[in-house]
Amino acid sequence: MCKSFRYPLVCLILLGSKLGSAQVSDDFSDGDFTSGTVWTGTTSVFTVNGSEQLQLNNTAPTGADVSYLSTAFPTQSLSEKEWQFYIKQSFAGSANNYGRFWLASSNENPTDAGTEGYFVQFGESGSNDAIELFYSNNGATTSVCRGADATIASSTEMRIRVRRDASGNWSIDIDDDNGYNFVSHASGNNSTLSATDRIGVVCVYTASNATKFFYDDIYFGEYILDVTAPEVVSLNVLSDTELDVKFSESVTPSSSETPSNYSANGGLGTPVSATLDGTDQSLVHLVFGTSFTIGTVYELTIAGVEDASGNTLLTTTEPFSYIVTVAAAYRDVVINEFMCDPTPVVGLAEAEFVELYNTSSNYIDITGWKLGDASAFGTIGPHTMAPDEYALLVSSSSAPLFAFYPNVVVVTSFPSLNNASDDIILQDTGLVTIDQLSYDISWYRDPIKDDGGYTLEQINPFASCTNASNWIGSSHPLGGTPSAQNSVFDSAPDTIGPSLIAITINDNQTLVLSLNESLGDAVLSAANIMVEPALSVTSVSTIAPGNQMVTVSLSTPVDTGVVYTLSIVGIMDCEGNLQEGDSVLSFILPFDADSGDFVINEVLFNPLTGGSDYVELVNVTNRPLNLKRWMLANFDEEDGIASHKVIIGQNYPVPPGGYVLVTKDTTNVMMNYIQHGLGNFIQADIPAYNNDSGTVYLLTIDSVVSERFSYDEDMHFPLLSDVDGVSLERLDINRSVNDRGNWHSAAETVGFGTPGIENSQYYPTSGPIGEVSMDPEIFSPDNDGHNDVLNINYSFTSPGFVGTIRIYDANGRPVRELATNELLATTGTFTWDGTTDNGEKARIGMYIILFEAFSTTGESNKYKMSTVLGGRL
Repeated sequence: MCKSFRYPLVCLILLGSKLGSAQVSDDFSDGDFTSGTVWTGTTSVFTVNGSEQLQLNNTAPTGADVSYLSTAFPTQSLSEKEWQFYIKQSFAGSANNYGRFWLASSNENPTDAGTEGYFVQFGESGSNDAIELFYSNNGATTSVCRGADATIASSTEMRIRVRRDASGNWSIDIDDDNGYNFVSHASGNNSTLSATDRIGVVCVYTASNATKFFYDDIYFGEYILDVTAPEVVSLNVLSDTELDVKFSESVTPSSSETPSNYSANGGLGTPVSATLDGTDQSLVHLVFGTSFTIGTVYELTIAGVEDASGNTLLTTTEPFSYIVTVAAAYRDVVINEFMCDPTPVVGLAEAEFVELYNTSSNYIDITGWKLGDASAFGTIGPHTMAPDEYALLVSSSSAPLFAFYPNVVVVTSFPSLNNASDDIILQDTGLVTIDQLSYDISWYRDPIKDDGGYTLEQINPFASCTNASNWIGSSHPLGGTPSAQNSVFDSAPDTIGPSLIAITINDNQTLVLSLNESLGDAVLSAANIMVEPALSVTSVSTIAPGNQMVTVSLSTPVDTGVVYTLSIVGIMDCEGNLQEGDSVLSFILPFDADSGDFVINEVLFNPLTGGSDYVELVNVTNRPLNLKRWMLANFDEEDGIASHKVIIGQNYPVPPGGYVLVTKDTTNVMMNYIQHGLGNFIQADIPAYNNDSGTVYLLTIDSVVSERFSYDEDMHFPLLSDVDGVSLERLDINRSVNDRGNWHSAAETVGFGTPGIENSQYYPTSGPIGEVSMDPEIFSPDNDGHNDVLNINYSFTSPGFVGTIRIYDANGRPVRELATNELLATTGTFTWDGTTDNGEKARIGMYIILFEAFSTTGESNKYKMSTVLGGRL
């Protein structure tokens, strides 16, 4: 990536090519500019990209460079000449960022003093960016003609045609759809310069735009004559008597405004009038004397329409129909199927989509509606849904993958659906919710399908409400049924009542109950809720939209640490089904946690490709603790502790000794690690942790550092050939978090990670027997999670000892020096992983540990012990 520079960089490209002796034509399809048509100059800053376009590609701008390519052609008169070119500038123009296409230049380098010529400029200071043609002589410029202000005020991509006649009359025509349907844009007169032998492009830019200029299909020569007849692009019904016809190019008034050139079947006949649009010469407005019938498909036949070059349209017949759209009510249009996890591919495209279904008997215009998830909304493109019709909503980037499906509609800023759980919300243009659901991975009801590649399908789209019981993983062999009836379709009514599935404590006097289906407009009261030990319920209300959650207000606060039981009785779902029996769950308000109550227990900082980092925490107290608003952070050399990320914003009880696994993608972690505690997972936005080294900070609700773990890749078991996807596990939560010997690679036998459960390498220090001891007597460092390390424990009655620990084989040869003159605490542990000082695995056999301790008062102690390093022969 280019660095930022204070001054703009100027880069010059001179383009020239000899075609016969009269013109320049280059589409860069040969893949370069150094063969065929040869360009010379500063070639290192340009390239022909994969789209066969000439692209500025200065990867190391210095701040004020001038670079050029040029080739001369025989001098050409400017009379009756035409220039065409494609241009793309992926930025908003400014005084320091603009492009110039030189139509004529007297010098090889147009920026040289004394240059005379003409250029079209793209971009200027301020926000009035217009396309403007200038005559230039020795640095002084004169405007020849200027288009409308703000035409190119943002990122620009279009095709340009410039023409000059024998009298010096200039015209600029543009097609901002990058085709050849040019529309008149600006015109003027200047005949000062009559000939040229070069054309070119000048790019003026700051470093951030050093790769954002593109050019293609450059032509200079005689007028290109139009020999293509106009075609019908579209028909648009405006009312029950008005129909617009859009042609592929401008057409003449005399031919297009002749009513007899148009005729419709179904008793409509010839229109009463045909009028060419006043601003768009490719658009004709037709008015019929007979009204269209709603829903009827008609055919319009068109003949005799000509363009300005006299090319006549071939007789064409196009269908059209008149529909009247109706505003949608709740669930007139339903979210009927969606793909949230397309990987691995089963049979459908590897892309997310949402399918809508019109359950009503009306035509419904969904243009401009909003599709959202829990964090963002996108806008639905133009489309009207007929009764009993599907619409397939996709992102612009994935639309080509669904080209063979009917009714594909692009959603700008398509929301990214989480694999494990998310919301999907459909709103009309007035932001009224038409349908909504909150799914989770359990909706698949199949452990194979929830691994990815299968859609979730709605069973009964005509149900009054939607909930988990109305959804299931697709049973189609391809993994889904986009734009078609669902494989699990069943219009039989729901007959099962609702039940309670979760309780969240908002505050000590407010609970939120989650149900497995919507209650619709059912009336609730305090009589429906009972809490033991007894707490009086003051009010109950459902939460819209969806009515699948219930707010419960209590007259007295919930006591901290007390286990309560809540029963909900007598409730009815939105289909009118009464709850069967009592629905009972327990809840507890946890204690506030202090610094040190949660510790870092396992970290994955170098996940598999496409995987997610994770951090595992443990409640080391004997009380249930609240993780609410605790944070994770990382370290930045400039800002210190940075990227503070709240783990969870609501009350979250963690039992004594309980685990919490925090990651951005719980489904990814669950799929990659066979040994996991899914019930202990929290999906949250966590800081980025570098693969080679970094620091994990655990912060309290008051931003106090509870624990800081500095890791690096060398802490992994040295005999592992690849540590991608291998977590570091803490051996003993009572040993220092930054004791490097207190961490070890997760065992291979558990899949190199144990997210949300006890560590495979969990090995609490047993405590010293006497002053120095070790355990176990035999260890086998094969990373199988059983006795993989040797702990050497020490305990002294007074501080101030300095220790050296050396390990020898049975023949007295030194193997490993664990510590050298290290200042010791009064108690502690050193860990040997069975490797030598050279990082190699020590051989199986007996080893001698020599522990020497010296005090500042001259006291000296030596401890000699033996251990056995075992393993498979």
